[in-house]
Amino acid sequence: VNTMDVPEENITTMLTYLEMCPFRSWLKLQQPLKSTCHIQCYGGPAHLTALAQEAATILAAVRFYADLEQPTNEIQFPYIELASRMGWDPYIVKRELHELDQLVIPGFKSSVLVEFKDLSFHVHAPGNLTDEEVDEAREETLTFLEIGLLKISIFSLSSSEM
Repeated sequence: VNTMDVPEENITTMLTYLEMCPFRSWLKLQQPLKSTCHIQCYGGPAHLTALAQEAATILAAVRFYADLEQPTNEIQFPYIELASRMGWDPYIVKRELHELDQLVIPGFKSSVLVEFKDLSFHVHAPGNLTDEEVDEAREETLTFLEIGLLKISIFSLSSSEM
């Protein structure tokens, strides 16, 4: 959302138009998610290592996104991308990550801080679209937007005449 510099509501509206298209189902809109996870272990790098041995998600995150040359007590990773890469459901992965702050790691008294950021939209689309299909989806979205703006204009005119 921040990268595109477009309000969240505008993006949601355009995705909804694509979802509601009467001619073809372009996509299925899911709940928006914060796509980046930041894990901080207060017990130092050994704590993160022990956490990775207890939680498959953290093990995969360390494997794919951590700099193994530099021991650290924290990791930040795109958990949506990780879930997709591993064939996991992102909603289940997020729930498991949330539960990490309750996980007791033997030998460590301190807890784990789990934070999520970077709002992203989650959709299911029917495979890869050809260039023509992308153009068709764009045209249909613009048509829906134009019809919506026309209805708003007509409503505004009829309201001002009262």
